[in-house]
Amino acid sequence: MTVDLIFEYFHAPYRHFKNRGCFIRAIAEKGFSMLYDSMTENLPGVENIKEKLSLIGLGYVQFSLKHPGLYRMMFATTGSAKCRMSKAELESQSNLPPSFLLLSDTIKEGIEKGVFTHLRQKEATIAAWAFVHGLSSLINDSMVAGFPGLELTDEAVFRSISTVLFNGL
Repeated sequence: MTVDLIFEYFHAPYRHFKNRGCFIRAIAEKGFSMLYDSMTENLPGVENIKEKLSLIGLGYVQFSLKHPGLYRMMFATTGSAKCRMSKAELESQSNLPPSFLLLSDTIKEGIEKGVFTHLRQKEATIAAWAFVHGLSSLINDSMVAGFPGLELTDEAVFRSISTVLFNGL
């Protein structure tokens, strides 16, 4: 759902929220739900952990390209200051976006199955998230346009680049 759709279906939708910040937070929460759906869309039946991670990452990047405005807004902190979570809420894992937990749980599964023998879950999760988030931001901001012939929306190229995450430089 985009902001345009919200305004199409609700007259003055912000009136249903405590303040503008809470309205923006609600839109971001919907965005994270959509992101999760994109990240899990191709996972049914996939058992290989590296393949799972690759598909999760691909879903992340594809979501960011399909919904660039929503994607940016989801990670922006301005405008939602009056509706921020308390310190206790922030420290509770139950308040992490499901998309982040999916990534973390998949890495944990890989560690438990011996696929990743040299990784620690928290650091590996942040590294994987930074990779897909950074790549998404670079593509959306047209910062990789200087690489002729490289189409980063193509699944094969994404998989090729993501091997750097799995194998290192």
